[in-house]
Amino acid sequence: MKEITRIHLAATPFNVEIDAKRDLEKYLAAIEKSLQADEDALREIEARIVELLAERGVVNERAITRSDIEAIKTQLGEPGEFIDEQAVETIVHMPSNDKRLFRDQDRGVLGGVLAGIAAYFDVNPVWFRLIAIALTFASFGTVVLVYAVLWIALPPAKTAAEKLQMAGKPVTLESIKGQSEQASDAADHSKPLVIALRVLLGIGFIGAAIAGLAVTGAALVASTPILGNEMNDASIWLFGAVGVAAISGILFVTLMSLAAYASFAWKVSKTMIVSAIIITMAGLTTFGTAVGIGFYGSNVRNQYLDSITHEERVELSTELRDVKRIVSESKSSATAKITYKVTTDAPYAEIKTVSASTNRPKLAVTRSGDEARLSIENTQNNKCNQWDGYCLDSIEVTVYGPALTAVEAKEGQVSYAAINQPELSVITHRDASVTISQGSVIALNAHLAQGSSLNASDAAINDVMVKTESGTSIDLGVLTRLTLETPESCPANSKVTISAERINSIVKAGLPLAQSDEINEACTQIRLEEPTQ
Repeated sequence: MKEITRIHLAATPFNVEIDAKRDLEKYLAAIEKSLQADEDALREIEARIVELLAERGVVNERAITRSDIEAIKTQLGEPGEFIDEQAVETIVHMPSNDKRLFRDQDRGVLGGVLAGIAAYFDVNPVWFRLIAIALTFASFGTVVLVYAVLWIALPPAKTAAEKLQMAGKPVTLESIKGQSEQASDAADHSKPLVIALRVLLGIGFIGAAIAGLAVTGAALVASTPILGNEMNDASIWLFGAVGVAAISGILFVTLMSLAAYASFAWKVSKTMIVSAIIITMAGLTTFGTAVGIGFYGSNVRNQYLDSITHEERVELSTELRDVKRIVSESKSSATAKITYKVTTDAPYAEIKTVSASTNRPKLAVTRSGDEARLSIENTQNNKCNQWDGYCLDSIEVTVYGPALTAVEAKEGQVSYAAINQPELSVITHRDASVTISQGSVIALNAHLAQGSSLNASDAAINDVMVKTESGTSIDLGVLTRLTLETPESCPANSKVTISAERINSIVKAGLPLAQSDEINEACTQIRLEEPTQ
């Protein structure tokens, strides 16, 4: 029979034979002396010994024997072997070649899941974090649920031995000591405030990178109309400015990505600093160049537009004298605009055209009784440049003539600047538009075809009578009375929409309508800013 006593290893109680206890005490003392191990390292070594004993079946009440101690020495190595550096390489140990998946809390930002996976695959955890953040948006948050499941399922690497196994490294006395020292250094990076700062900075830089990428892409898409349908020197310069600005945007995205990497890794190397300086200087240079090219291109374009812009005045005394009604025709609502202004002087027209063609757009006026037909000829509907608001082969006509009793728009758009007059009739054909831009009218009678519009919000009108087809749009100001004749059936999404500030009385089919902020009546929708009770 052998005498047995009680000891504790890494806070774990064991029964041990007296001889085995002496051997273990000598072994641990030799380790402390040879490796100059501190308390943390010794604690990690004891934890590894506990693991090895468990592998040998030393659990519960089973006592540790001398054979168990000899097996531990064989696996971990003798302390004396580490005195000679040459002998370190010849340590006899049982390496743990099989990697194990743990949560790496030392390098982790939250739960250490991504850091543990990175350690298993021997990859920098920053890349897994960047991928996880991107997938969080792409998967609408599903990645967060997966992360939570892994957080629960994966055990944390607490001991030095587990951390070595996580990286697939051999578990020896020297490696345990080295791992213990690394763990103490990593503790500062795992403090809650440091972790919060790393996360906030990293997410902020990633957000800036995504925003920069979105702005750069949007600028490239928005710049496509810069060329319009004609290529000229100004367009080339402006397009070049956008291209150089896009390079500046890409450099900004690169800089923010580098900053995000540094935030998550929590380290900055000389290479990263030099790269950041180079990227910043290149970005500022390209951005400044883009601004300079843009100003120059804009100046060239303005000079080009001035050179192809022509203004003239045409006398229309014969065509418009005592006229009561006008009919407007324009095949292009984008490149041709007609404005009629009331004057007591002799009728005339001011015409402004923008065209590089010898066949410029022009105004044709024909008279029939008290009606005048205003037609825009030679217009094109496909040369508008939405970037700067100019349309090549465009024409703006301002006609000055007597007060009218009727305005009819067959095509395009016409604006009528009224004076104080008792009545006015407005007729619109399909997709045409009429605007009453000023003045006052006591009674307005409007007949609107499908898809057309009437805007009289800037005029003072008492009574409005509207007969309209579906899909029309009407904008009004403050009225005394609105009388409606609208369809009772209409296609989907083609209601008559009426917007007004206030209407004292609304009548449809001879019956008054109760008022509210929004009135829906069959195919009619009325929105009021100030409904009358």
